[in-house]
Amino acid sequence: MQNNDANPNTNLSNTSLRQSMLTVLEESSDKPITVGEIVEILGAKSFGVLLVILSLPSALPVPAPGYSTPFGIAIILIATQMLYGKQILWLPKKILSLKFQAQVISKMLKFCISFLGKIEPFIKPRLGLFQGRMGQLAIAVNLILLASLMVLPIPMTNTLPAMIIFLIAVSLSENDGLMTAIGIFLSYLVVLFYGYLISLIISQGPGAVDSLFEYISLPR
Repeated sequence: MQNNDANPNTNLSNTSLRQSMLTVLEESSDKPITVGEIVEILGAKSFGVLLVILSLPSALPVPAPGYSTPFGIAIILIATQMLYGKQILWLPKKILSLKFQAQVISKMLKFCISFLGKIEPFIKPRLGLFQGRMGQLAIAVNLILLASLMVLPIPMTNTLPAMIIFLIAVSLSENDGLMTAIGIFLSYLVVLFYGYLISLIISQGPGAVDSLFEYISLPR
């Protein structure tokens, strides 16, 4: 394991999520950037903002094949640290060395910055319930469940869980407990939905899932 010196009292701790994204965009300067370099840039905001960035390839309409499995695993590792109350983020060297291609990171961040610019007026620190230990445990467990779904080879398991991870990560970065509560509620619905899909596969085979998606006309 490799420890990261991203201390929660340094760097971007007092900036908004959107400003943190702008900082990463400026630092990447249209060149490939590793997860480790992003962690160094973010510092205090590593947990929330890194979750946002790791969920982006699957959550947003930006072509980024091949990211879901390694980034899903990275999200599980981050959430596990939240589960144990870690204050300083660490990740294995292999995860820190994962690289975003320049075109991918640029498109993702620009899309996200534009999106955050539209919703930022509605995001604010509130409902401090989730800032306590029990709240952090609830968030961590939900993130682990959602990230586990991201790595499963089931239709749409990338998109829906990643979108909710993105929502929860935004709420973490901005201390918005109301948004966190909405994200956790949605995560329960998604887990139930994929539990149903898994039961279909077990009982009727993969063809049952194909038939279901054709019936409800959802893209795979």
